[in-house]
Parts: sequence; C-alpha cells; structure tokens
Amino acid sequence: MINLELLGTLNLKEKLTVANLRDYYTKCGDWMLYSITENFDREGRFSSLFEGGTKKWQDLAESTKAGRKVVGKWPGKILQVTGALASSVDYSIEPEGITLFLASPAGKYGAYLHHGTPAYNIPKTELSRKYFWYMFFKTKELMYKRMALSKKTSFKRPAMPPRPILVLQEKDKAMFVKYAIDLFK
Repeated sequence: MINLELLGTLNLKEKLTVANLRDYYTKCGDWMLYSITENFDREGRFSSLFEGGTKKWQDLAESTKAGRKVVGKWPGKILQVTGALASSVDYSIEPEGITLFLASPAGKYGAYLHHGTPAYNIPKTELSRKYFWYMFFKTKELMYKRMALSKKTSFKRPAMPPRPILVLQEKDKAMFVKYAIDLFK
C-alpha cells in the first residue's frame, strides 16, 4: 500500500489537498498496474512473496504443459492462459492510501497462485467420483475419466510453487517519490 507515511518522510504532508493527493494516488496506482503488467510479461520479477527482484516464476509442471498443449495453449506464458488473471489487477484509492488487488473472480485464484500450495490428498468419495465424470464430459480430458474409474481411495495433488504476482520493484518506489516531489513542489 502506498500511503501518507511516504509523504511524511518527504516533508510534504503540509502541502496536501484532497485534489492533489488524489492525483498523486492515481499516478502511483497507474504506475503500479504498469509494473505488475511487467511481472506478467517477464514471467516473474521477485525476491520474496512481497519484494521485487530478479527471480523468475518456476516453470510449469510437465503435466500442466501437456494439458495446455492439448487445448492449444502451449507453448505460452506462465499464468497467462486466457489473460483473465493479468487483466484482473486493479487498485483502489482510499483515504489512507492505495490498495493493489486482484478483482473477482480471479482474486481467490490469484492468491492461490501468488502464495503457492502444499501437496495434499484428494479423497475419492462418491461426490468426487461424480465430479470427475462431470469434468470429463465437460472437458473431454482423459485424466478425469481415469480418476473416476480408478480403484484408488485418494489422489495426491502435488505442491504448487509460489509465483508472486503483486510485487513492486525498488524502481517503482523511486517513481512514487519522484511523483510526490513533482506534484507537491
């Protein structure tokens, strides 16, 4: 979140008006959207879950690539099958600052992708078997048919590595300072 704390450190709080603060937050928010778009274009720019850097997102599992190839979406970019996730990034201006977020319906899925998931087991129940058949008839993916017919009592879901999406770079923070100095001179 970009907030009044930054402006206080620059000794600019006394020059604030509602109008120029809104202009400042709008410029910063637009820059944030640009920066997050760069994260998608470069398939990751992070050092931790919340800090920018030079690390790329981990490559997709071979099974994911194979599934995307079947539907004509591979080769392609990580986290960009339809573009819905990247286009869901937005910001809101609030009295206390700017909040960057992923709009619904991609928001929950984006959080899942941003943080990653641990490995877990999916129990095979009558309900899950019906779900596998439903998905098979909907998608025609043989994996679901195999799962519905399997004698296994559970299926291992592998861990998914985190792929931080909403991270800003140090140069972004420098832009926010530049905007503040330019706007409040």
